[in-house]
Amino acid sequence: MLMISIQLLKAQSIFIKSGRNLTHYIFGNNLNEIPKLQNGIGQTLEFGYTSKQTADKRLYYGFSAGLEEYNASGSIATINLVWETTYANFKGLGYYTLFYNDKHGVALKGSLGLATLIHGRQQINDTRFTLSKEDEFKVVFINSQIGLSYNMVINKDVSFRLDYDYGQQFNLSDISKTQKLRFVNHSLSLGFSVNID
Repeated sequence: MLMISIQLLKAQSIFIKSGRNLTHYIFGNNLNEIPKLQNGIGQTLEFGYTSKQTADKRLYYGFSAGLEEYNASGSIATINLVWETTYANFKGLGYYTLFYNDKHGVALKGSLGLATLIHGRQQINDTRFTLSKEDEFKVVFINSQIGLSYNMVINKDVSFRLDYDYGQQFNLSDISKTQKLRFVNHSLSLGFSVNID
C-alpha cells in the first residue's frame, strides 16, 4: 500500500531509520500522587518517503510510519514503578532546507501525526500488569515533533541520514479525566534514503 501511495504522489525517495528515544513521562492524577519519574530509553524505527530535495527548492514534504518505545521508571513512597510501552504512529513531515549541495544537506523538520498503543506493560515492585486496558495509555495520541535532518550523499541513489527530533505526545481526551499522561522525548536516529525516480 505504501508503494502504491509513493507512485501516486510521485515521491522522490524512500527512507528507513532507527535510533534511540529518551522519554520523560508527565503523569499525575487529582490526588496529587505524582511519582518521581526518571527518563527511560527506548527504540525508534521509522519508514517513509519524501519529495525531492534540491538546491533551488527549500520546502519539501513526506510521510512516515513507525514504532516508538516510550519507557520510564519512578517511585511513590516505597513502591517502585516501571513503564514499558510501544506505540505505532503515522506522521506527515515537512522540511525546510537550511543548506544543500551535491554532497550534504541540512534541513529543519517538523511533523504532526497520530500514535496508538500496540504493547504496554507496567511493573509495580515485582508484579507486572498490561497497560492495554488503561485509559490514559490506550487512547490515540497526537504526536508533534521538531528537529534537524542531515543527509550525506553516498552515491547518486543512496544517502546516509542523521536525524534529531524533540517531540511531545498528548491526547485531547485527557481534559476531563482524573489521570493525566503526556510523553516528552528526544530522539536520535540513523538511516538511509534511496532515490526512486
